[in-house]
Amino acid sequence: MPVNFHIGSSNGNMDFFGKAPWPSYGAERKLALCTNKPHHLTEAVLEALGWSSAFDVVVAPRKGDAVKPDGQPLLRVASELGVEPRELIMIGDGPQDIGAGQAV
Repeated sequence: MPVNFHIGSSNGNMDFFGKAPWPSYGAERKLALCTNKPHHLTEAVLEALGWSSAFDVVVAPRKGDAVKPDGQPLLRVASELGVEPRELIMIGDGPQDIGAGQAV
């Protein structure tokens, strides 16, 4: 199922990064991608979409890495962003995401 973002634009998903009006909370917000898709596949998809620089951190498993619902991928996101895990805001679409959030 294709995902199409319409945030402040009618042009579709390519406007999501770089042009969408992010809410201002008085502090800089960073964006991370945490996926269970293999690292090499994730990098290829991001490159094909032109989104390689859209995220401050990309966490995707390599052989032997823990995957969601384990909390380790989110702990890695927090560490690479330089924030405490309690400062993360996670948006997910499946039970593995809920489990990972609860594990942290």
